Amino acid sequence: MKRSIILDMNSQLIFTDDSGDPGFKKGSSQYFVIACVVFDNNVEAELAAAIMKAHKTRLGWSQKAEYKFNKTQKRHILGLFQLLENARFKVIATLIYKGKLDKVTKPITLYNETIRDTLLLCEPKNAKVRLDGHLGHSYMKSAVAYFRKSVNIDERKIIDFRFVDSSDNILVQLADLVAGSILCSTNKNKVGSDSFLSALKNKEIKINVIE
Repeated sequence: MKRSIILDMNSQLIFTDDSGDPGFKKGSSQYFVIACVVFDNNVEAELAAAIMKAHKTRLGWSQKAEYKFNKTQKRHILGLFQLLENARFKVIATLIYKGKLDKVTKPITLYNETIRDTLLLCEPKNAKVRLDGHLGHSYMKSAVAYFRKSVNIDERKIIDFRFVDSSDNILVQLADLVAGSILCSTNKNKVGSDSFLSALKNKEIKINVIE
């Protein structure tokens, strides 16, 4: 039986995912994105989750099917964003152009520091953070301690930080779609590259661009 997404009425909820990659090898992406979808409370988060589940049903999908920016048809993503028009959440993200970064930077260091900095931009307070866990158990165990320590410098900003399987957490899937939308917007030569972010125009969106 799957756990409920929401655990506490009074907690801020932050769902986080990335797009692009933090590496510097040939073939790596020019940009790297960490995106956070921030809900002020569980009521708003549950509403968004219900909208996303209902959209899957309308599309004839199993509820086990995942929203993935690179795999989901673009018209379905745009349709979902339109349905989420009245859902209340903020988007806080960091967009990094890697071309000017020191190439000796370790990918895992860039990954961790970008997540840390983006979480701080969210101004978390009694927050519960969920992040797609795809980097292995040993990394996740050390990373939880790192983020709790590095973000909770002055006070208890994060009360619960967990890596989760995105297939079991539909709002981490939303963070994936948002991160992919931001990365897509960097391709100025592609027609419609800004259409996904435009579909979220009624949301509060803050993107820290590092070039």
